[in-house]
Amino acid sequence: MRFFFLFLSVFIFFTSCKDNTVKEGLQPNSNFNTITVDSLYSLTLPKYMEAMTNLHSQASLQYGSHYKDTYTVVINENKDNFIGYFHEIRRYNENLSVIQNYAAAQVNYFKESMNAYKIEHYNLSKINNYNAHQFRVEQKINDFNMAYMIAYIETDDDLFMIMSWTRLEKFDQLEDTFTNINKSFKHIQNNLK
Repeated sequence: MRFFFLFLSVFIFFTSCKDNTVKEGLQPNSNFNTITVDSLYSLTLPKYMEAMTNLHSQASLQYGSHYKDTYTVVINENKDNFIGYFHEIRRYNENLSVIQNYAAAQVNYFKESMNAYKIEHYNLSKINNYNAHQFRVEQKINDFNMAYMIAYIETDDDLFMIMSWTRLEKFDQLEDTFTNINKSFKHIQNNLK
């Protein structure tokens, strides 16, 4: 059973390499690439970001730019596994929707384990017609203040977390880029069901 919690080591020197399960598509006259992962979802990222391998061990997509000091990962898991596990540990709140439970679990992890000192909820409830929640999180790692934009998305079978981050002093100039990354999420429907 897989349940993903966030564990980042932002200050590792990352190596770059292309993952065979990731397909890139260039958008004509654009500064963005559309990345398709495992025929499950696609996400549009700035061209200056490149594939990386050491941002998060359980991420299905890992892209970033050392030069711009900006990174994005996507973590996904089976929705039924999440619900079952949280029922098992008696943490599932029946008064909340699945996406609310998922977002609450992740936000609590940031508060308790990652020592986030600021968490703000964005007024966002849908991304491409899927239930979603989005947060801005700030935390201190070593001597650096970091800022994250995190979107949680619920599809029919899966839950997704899209997390983009940079240093706090760069966040304002990257906020629109991070928002556009989240809004670009597209789930690829399996017509064989």
